[in-house]
Amino acid sequence: MTMMPAPAPSQLSAQTRLLRHLSKTLCLHGLCASSACRRARACRGDPRDCLQRYAPLVPEEAREGAKRMVDGWLQNLSFDELIEDEDVCDEVMALGDWAARVTASYPARAVAPKRNDLPTKPPGDVLQTAHSARLRRTPGPRIRSL
Repeated sequence: MTMMPAPAPSQLSAQTRLLRHLSKTLCLHGLCASSACRRARACRGDPRDCLQRYAPLVPEEAREGAKRMVDGWLQNLSFDELIEDEDVCDEVMALGDWAARVTASYPARAVAPKRNDLPTKPPGDVLQTAHSARLRRTPGPRIRSL
């Protein structure tokens, strides 16, 4: 897939935005060869190309679930109203299962701890090990780089 610089959101056509949303709903970023799409976990290229290339690899029931969700959105149905039909419910749940499998295939993202979550200074007796006491007593040689 060829990567083009992403245009500003105001420059994207409504159709392109809708196709990118559909691509993200189908989790095509998990199948995409583009590292930019995988990192962003969303389509960063041409969504028409992504849908044409990768949508057939998504399980059929999950694809049908995405279609039903778009149809329900166009009919202004709530999620609860949408899944009242048992067939639709199964397809939407298949889409959820597919999304969970794609998400599980990614390595866990490292989350930096918040400043409040950092450990506080331990009590003094913990710091008084022989090794740490020796390190504090003898400063190392000063090395200057040239």
